Amino acid sequence: MKLIITFLFTLLVSPAAFAETLHSNIFGYWKVIALMDATPTTSLSFVQAKQMVGSYLIITPDSVDFNGETCLKPKFEENIEDARKYFDYSYRMNPRNLHLPKQIATIKMKCSNITNMNDIYIKGKDKIIFFFNDFFFSAIRVSI
Repeated sequence: MKLIITFLFTLLVSPAAFAETLHSNIFGYWKVIALMDATPTTSLSFVQAKQMVGSYLIITPDSVDFNGETCLKPKFEENIEDARKYFDYSYRMNPRNLHLPKQIATIKMKCSNITNMNDIYIKGKDKIIFFFNDFFFSAIRVSI
């Protein structure tokens, strides 16, 4: 009986705990290691986008900074989505080049100002994919 109660409690608490983990795990310094893909139409060339590889994405509770742009007072919304359906609906593209799992943890960013930053996808421990200016970049957590 005790095992059943513990299991039921875990089911009830886990989604909230998972969301909190997603939210807090994105804070820090991230080094861009690769340009992964782009939407069908882009505002930059691939040459311009590749120049961002090696730069840093800095995420704090108060701001998100990348490539000279700052998202002020970000609000983060976490969800678990079917990768193929999500990317087909959101970007009209197949996510195979992003090498994401079938079920992805998505974090939507809403800024108090206008920026080209939108979404973050958890790829694994200390690995993310993020969307910036019509391109998807891969980044790893670094300590500075």
